Amino acid sequence: QYGVDDFVKHFNKVYGNVGEMLFTKKDPNSKGFYESVMLAGMGEASRKGEGAAISYDSIDQESNTRWAIHTYVKAARLTMESIEDNVYQDLLPMYSKEIAKSLVYTKDEKRAEILNNAFDTGETGPDGQHLCSTAHPLQAGGTSSNRAATDADLSEDSLESMVILADGFLNPDGLKSMYNCKYLVVPTQLKYEACRIMKGKDRPGTAERDINALYQRGDIQDYMVWKRLSDTDAWFVTTDADDSLVEVSRKGLQRQEHTDPYTFDLVVSIYERYRMLFNDWRGIAGTQGA
Repeated sequence: QYGVDDFVKHFNKVYGNVGEMLFTKKDPNSKGFYESVMLAGMGEASRKGEGAAISYDSIDQESNTRWAIHTYVKAARLTMESIEDNVYQDLLPMYSKEIAKSLVYTKDEKRAEILNNAFDTGETGPDGQHLCSTAHPLQAGGTSSNRAATDADLSEDSLESMVILADGFLNPDGLKSMYNCKYLVVPTQLKYEACRIMKGKDRPGTAERDINALYQRGDIQDYMVWKRLSDTDAWFVTTDADDSLVEVSRKGLQRQEHTDPYTFDLVVSIYERYRMLFNDWRGIAGTQGA
């Protein structure tokens, strides 16, 4: 065992990232795809008159989506000569560290791609819309939005509006959802503004001594800075909706070694099979900034 596994474990511990906290991990499955089935619940309960018949409702399937599982790999080559001359003992730790770094970095980038492609780019979700859209269709008819009607830069007012937007999310059955906001997620360029808004007891940037309502009410637990976010103006608010941002693992880290028959070099490779995706858009609200 050439120590690659130990380096991977080390990187996972040292470089804990925001993405791991935002994504729900699904256990490995035995197929080359992940099937996402979204259900529409029942509508509002009806009043029953005396002697009147009971009205019935049903749980319907809103969508059924298959997501292909992707494979990511990194390999290194140790020459026959370096092994025979025992030079590989010095080279292997360096190779192992770089392979581990590549795999950990790539996985976090793939998580961030979901948010980086949330606005009118990248793939669509189970309802045919991008992650952040003003027109998510509902099973009961009509639409619901998880994107600011007018994109706005991060500020106290715009963050309050985003919380109100999340409070108004509609479920597939047309009822208002019961989700609560959790985190403000920002790129590194907005971390100081996020800190001023979230951590002060008084309103930021004002001469008055008004209270900071966001801080006092605790509508948002905390803010997170994710350096993988590419849009310097875009920001998001997450909710406690289940299975929104999802990490599906088909196969964990797998190490393989073989000898190249043409060069007699030793080839060490590590691969993973997984897919980052989003199921329920109600797990997040966002804006690209003004």
